[in-house]
Amino acid sequence: MLSKVLRTLVISTYALMILAPVVIAIDRLWAVTGVAPWQAFGLLSDLSVADGALLFTCLVSASASLLTLAFGLPLAIVLAKYEWKNIALIRAILVLPFVCPAIVAAMGFLVLFDAGGPLNYVGIDLYQQSGIIGTISASLGFANIGHFIALSLALCWFNLSLVIRFIEPTLANMNPDWEDQLKLLPQGKSLCQRIRHLYAPILAPGIIASAGLTFVFSFTSFALVRWLAPSADTLETLMADYGGSAGIYGYRVMSSEIVLACSVTQIVILGFSLWLVSHMQSLHQSRIAIVAESFRRKQQGKAKFGHRAILLVGVVFAILPLLLTLISSFKMRVVENGQVSTEWTTQGWSIAWRGDLSYAGAGEALGYSLVYAALTLVIAMPLGWMMAATIHSLEKEGKLVRAKIVDFISFAPLIVSAVMAGLGILLGIIMWFPELFAWFLLPVWAHIMMVTPFVVRVMLPALRSMDERYIEQAKILRLNQ
Repeated sequence: MLSKVLRTLVISTYALMILAPVVIAIDRLWAVTGVAPWQAFGLLSDLSVADGALLFTCLVSASASLLTLAFGLPLAIVLAKYEWKNIALIRAILVLPFVCPAIVAAMGFLVLFDAGGPLNYVGIDLYQQSGIIGTISASLGFANIGHFIALSLALCWFNLSLVIRFIEPTLANMNPDWEDQLKLLPQGKSLCQRIRHLYAPILAPGIIASAGLTFVFSFTSFALVRWLAPSADTLETLMADYGGSAGIYGYRVMSSEIVLACSVTQIVILGFSLWLVSHMQSLHQSRIAIVAESFRRKQQGKAKFGHRAILLVGVVFAILPLLLTLISSFKMRVVENGQVSTEWTTQGWSIAWRGDLSYAGAGEALGYSLVYAALTLVIAMPLGWMMAATIHSLEKEGKLVRAKIVDFISFAPLIVSAVMAGLGILLGIIMWFPELFAWFLLPVWAHIMMVTPFVVRVMLPALRSMDERYIEQAKILRLNQ
C-alpha cells in the first residue's frame, strides 16, 4: 500500500513538473490572443509567415525516418547475427551521434557539405546546389533540394542508434532454431517467405516504433534545421524566432498567435506519434524465446565480406562528421588584402579553454556539466524506475487504460516544445518563485524532464520481458529478502 502511495505521489509530481509550464504558457497565450487552444489548430494556415512550415516539417521528418530505417536496419541485422571483435566499442560508436550536441553535429555536416568538403570533391554540392543537385532541383521544381537532402542525412545520422537499439537486441536474443525449423516447412523455403512469416511479425513493431521516435526527434529538431536548411522553417524554428516576443499583452500579438498555433499543432501530431510508438513498443517487447547473444553469434559464425562492408560504412558514417569537426577546430580563417585563406593553429582551443569576458572557459563549463549530469542521474534513474515499474504493474493487473496514461505521461516531455516549456517555466517562476532565477541548479529541472523518458524506455522492455516464473522461484528461495 505504501509503495502504491509513493508511486502515485512521484508520478503526480512528475506530471505536474511537465504539464504545469505548458498549461501556464497556453493560458497566457490564450489571454493575449483571444484564441482558444482548440481553435489554434486551424490558425496555422491563416498565418502567412507559417505558410509551408508544417508541410516542410512533416516532409523532412518522414524522409529522415525512411533514411534512418534504410541505414539502420542492415546495421542492426549484421551487428546482431554475427561475431564481432570489440562489439561494445562498435555499439558505443554507433550510439555516439545520438548523444552528440546538435550544434556540433551541424558543424560537422557543414564541413562535409562545404565547397572544400569530401562530398564536393565527388561532384555533390548540397551547399551551393550546383551540378547534379541543381539539375535535380530544377527538374523537380523543388527549391533548395540540396538543403533538404543535407538536413535529412543529418537527422538520419543523429537518430541512427534508435533503429539499432530497437532491432539489434531482439535479433541477437532470438532463438536461431526458429529459422532452422521454418526452413523445413513449405512456408519457409525462400528468404522472402522467412521474412514474411518469421522476421516481419517479430520486428515490425520495433521498426515502426523506431521510425516513430525518429519522426518525433526530427519534428522537434532546431539546431540542425537552422544551420543546414537556413532558407526553410519548421514549427520549432518558427516558435524559436517568435517566442521571444510572445505572451506580452498588447505587443506583437501575431507572435503569440504563431507560437500558440505551432505548439498546439505539434502537441497533436507528436501526441499521436508517441501513442503509436508506445503501442508498438508494448507489442515489440512481448516475450519471445530468448537465448544468450554469444550463443546465437557462434551459431552464425564469422561475418563475411559483405557484412563487414555494411558495418564499416555504418561506423564511418557515424564518426565522419565528428572527425571533420575535430579537424576543423585546428583551422582558422585568415583575411589578408581581401583574400581568404586558412591556417593551422591551436588558438581556437586556447580561447575555448581559457574563456573570456563573454564566455566561460571549457574547464568551468565541464565542471558544471558534470554536476548537472550527476544530479540528473541521481534523480532521473529512480524516477524512471518507479514509472516503468508502475506501468508494468498496472499492465499485469489488467488496468491497461491507467498504464497507457502513465506511459503517455512519461513521454510528455518529448511532445512539449522547448519554447512553450521555457515560457511556462519563466512565467511560473516570475509569479511564484522569482528567487529561483539566482539558483544555479535550475537547469537540472529541464535535464530531468528530458532524460526520464529514456530511462523509462530502457527499463520498461526489460520488465516486460522478465519471466514471472523466475520471480516466483526467487520468492520460494527467499532471494528477494
